[in-house]
Amino acid sequence: MIVKDLVESKQLLAGETEEHVYIVYERYENVDCQYRDKQFEELECDPEERIQILMGSSDSSLVVKETLEIGKDHPSLESALDFIKTSKPDLFN
Repeated sequence: MIVKDLVESKQLLAGETEEHVYIVYERYENVDCQYRDKQFEELECDPEERIQILMGSSDSSLVVKETLEIGKDHPSLESALDFIKTSKPDLFN
């Protein structure tokens, strides 16, 4: 079983987005936990980084509109932010 531990989360581009639009960076440390021979084993796995674009309104919950995986969808955090800024201008003031 993979256990994901959220170790960092921060809002990016605050003040630049439209109202009720949030761009959030998340970093997870992952551990593969297994039970063998009456003992638990923990094997460290590669960490995960991602950016989520969340949208909502003053009378509703936030909804994840898109998730960008750093290292899979984009090689770096900067690359992902550049992609968001250029391909999604409607998210910004």
